[in-house]
Amino acid sequence: MDDRGLWRIAKTCHKLEYLNITYRTEITEHSICGIIHSSPKLRHLDISFCQITNISIKEIAGSCLNLKYLNLEGCSNISKEAVDWLVSLNPNIHVENFVLIRVPSLNNRVLDVIHELARHLGIQHDAPRDVASLDNFINDELSRRLSERCILARPSLRRSDHQLGRIC
Repeated sequence: MDDRGLWRIAKTCHKLEYLNITYRTEITEHSICGIIHSSPKLRHLDISFCQITNISIKEIAGSCLNLKYLNLEGCSNISKEAVDWLVSLNPNIHVENFVLIRVPSLNNRVLDVIHELARHLGIQHDAPRDVASLDNFINDELSRRLSERCILARPSLRRSDHQLGRIC
């Protein structure tokens, strides 16, 4: 099933009560909202692992007043506030498998250790502040320094290029 198939269902099945489109990542949120809007009698909706956001949750809240069951497993782009709002509008709904996925904030102590490493290596104080960028920055700097040492070491060594390749 794709977007066109879902739109055909929305246009022909006005009494649709049960819909399971689990793992249908090829279906756009626009189409999902369209079928939700066209199916006010929907009672059971499983949109696990679909690429939806709070927009779909708001469409469900406004259109599916009879919805009793909603499965949101693997839908990681939805906020807790949107789900809470949906439940407040429809207290009879059972929302299943909604797990708020938060990337835990990095402990300041860990960042301090990373910044101390950067200072120890002589990396500028204006180095990136997020962990991924700082990690890439440090790795690039270490690679650059290692390359410089290998280049500077070559003339002073009286070995063949083959042996230098093994050293550097």
